[in-house]
Amino acid sequence: MWYQTSHFERAVEESKSIINEELDGAFKSAWLLTEIDHWDFEREKILLLCDNSVIVVKYNFINETLYEYKRILLRIINSISIGDFCYPNSSFMPERKHGGIQVRWDQGHELSFGQRWNPWCTDIPWITLSHHPLIYNRKETDTVTYNVDEFFESLVAATSKVFTLKRPNDTLRVIEGPVTIESYASPASLVFNQSGIGFFRDRNGVSF
Repeated sequence: MWYQTSHFERAVEESKSIINEELDGAFKSAWLLTEIDHWDFEREKILLLCDNSVIVVKYNFINETLYEYKRILLRIINSISIGDFCYPNSSFMPERKHGGIQVRWDQGHELSFGQRWNPWCTDIPWITLSHHPLIYNRKETDTVTYNVDEFFESLVAATSKVFTLKRPNDTLRVIEGPVTIESYASPASLVFNQSGIGFFRDRNGVSF
């Protein structure tokens, strides 16, 4: 499809400039997914999977600009979960219809007060991901790029390989079951997500 072979590939090529082969290893593949942050806000992100890391990129597809990125070394990951999304029992948030994955490198530690209650906090030790909305576009013929399940399988394989080499005494925890989004009452995120503010929608005629 034109969007995938033009906009997305150009974005990936530009984003690959941040890869440090000594640290990240060789580039493996890229996806365009939805990140759900710790305040339940959805934003589209490019995921660059390398031999030793996964790099999460915020990229503006309208003006073709790389805004920011976060590097997650695979050797520090302690669990990867996949399943339906859910909220805590005391949450007032409406039920989500789709699931996704959560990658954690928190080593079992709780968030600090400052992390939990700061919606702009950038050092949350996990990332929650779901399909990109373009996967539901009927005009899409190749949906692998937007499929979080495909990313999950590749991430588990790459991380398991890193564990074998760098953490031979440890086993990666792969968990199948409900994935909790710790949001209790966030009207702002509902408006934000329903409006698609976290997605750069102008793609020369390709929309979702």
